[in-house]
Amino acid sequence: MATRKKELSELEKILQLMQIQSQRIDEAKRTIDKNQEETKQDMKETSKKMDKTKRTMDKMDENQRETKRIMEVTPQKMQENQEETKQAIEGNNKKIEERIEKYKEEIKGCLTMMKNEMKEQEKKIQNKMKELTNCQKRELENLEIKFENSLQEDKREIEEQVKQNERQIAEIKTQQNVGERREMFIHSTDDVKLRFGGDVKRLHPMPFINSLKKKVQHIGNFETAKETIRNHLKYEAGLWFESKEKEFDIELIARYFEETLEDHITLQNYKDIDSLCQFLQIRESRLRERKSRRSQEDYRHQEIQDHRDRRQNYRRDYTRGDFNPRRENGNKDNGRGNYEQRNRQWNEDRNRENQNRNTTRTNQENRNNGRQNEQGYLENRNRSDRPRENRREVNNIQTEEYDEERHYDENINNEKQPAYFQEGAR
Repeated sequence: MATRKKELSELEKILQLMQIQSQRIDEAKRTIDKNQEETKQDMKETSKKMDKTKRTMDKMDENQRETKRIMEVTPQKMQENQEETKQAIEGNNKKIEERIEKYKEEIKGCLTMMKNEMKEQEKKIQNKMKELTNCQKRELENLEIKFENSLQEDKREIEEQVKQNERQIAEIKTQQNVGERREMFIHSTDDVKLRFGGDVKRLHPMPFINSLKKKVQHIGNFETAKETIRNHLKYEAGLWFESKEKEFDIELIARYFEETLEDHITLQNYKDIDSLCQFLQIRESRLRERKSRRSQEDYRHQEIQDHRDRRQNYRRDYTRGDFNPRRENGNKDNGRGNYEQRNRQWNEDRNRENQNRNTTRTNQENRNNGRQNEQGYLENRNRSDRPRENRREVNNIQTEEYDEERHYDENINNEKQPAYFQEGAR
């Protein structure tokens, strides 16, 4: 029994192995079939590709044949094109040469025309130049004749003017020696004449000064003209021009006011008419103030007058050498109350002086200068009868006073003088 069982088990194992082998064989067949099918498909695809390659090769052969044909045809075409271009270039060159020849002929004709025209114009210009030279000669001859005639007339007029000026200078010298005043006509414009005779009732000094200012402007601004006049005028005419340029106008103004003022003006040698007019205006205003002050104050004593001036101007003259605060304020002792009162009054006066420095100081200096000028006028009043050369010789004291007064007058710019007209100007 045991053997049978063993045999049965072995048979079963053999059957199992047979089954396994059969299964493997089936699988192998299946794989082989698949591979065969795949190979068949690959063969079909390769055959298709081979057909395509054959077709492409056939096309390549055809293309090569065409290229060979084209290569055989192109050199013929190139030769034909070259021949055509050569023919076209030769035709264009011929046309250009023909045009150039035409232009050359036209240019030659234009040049000949221009030459002929230039010759004609040169002939015309020469004729005109001859005519102009002849006209210039005639005009120069006429101008020379006119110039000679005008020179003779000018010489006659100058001689007459010199004679008249000599007469006027002689009259002025006699008037200076005698002290008389001569009536003159001053031409301010073409139609207007101003009479000047030294009388204030007939003519106010302001329009006379303005007329002189206008007259001097026409002369004073042209220095080059003056130099040429000096170079041309000689002898008596030169002397007349020097007197007319420097002293004549100023002497007239000086004679209009007073004789001592004439000394002052000739001493200072005013050349600017504006500064001289400003000086004369201030001088006239001072004279009016002096007369009004004399009539109001009735010639009081100078110390009382100084004290009154300080009181009217609300300031103290601390610059005076004789100033004593104890005497003026009545401080006889040195008490505390008097000291405070004096100090307070001092500060008030100082503040007021700083506020009104310009106006008060100018008024005070005007009065002081007026007093000095009065003294100089009284001292030099009777010196006008001396000769003209000796009038310029003035004492050093008087020149210093005049210089101070002149510098003070130049520094006054903010002070406006009121308008004043006397009876004759109204």
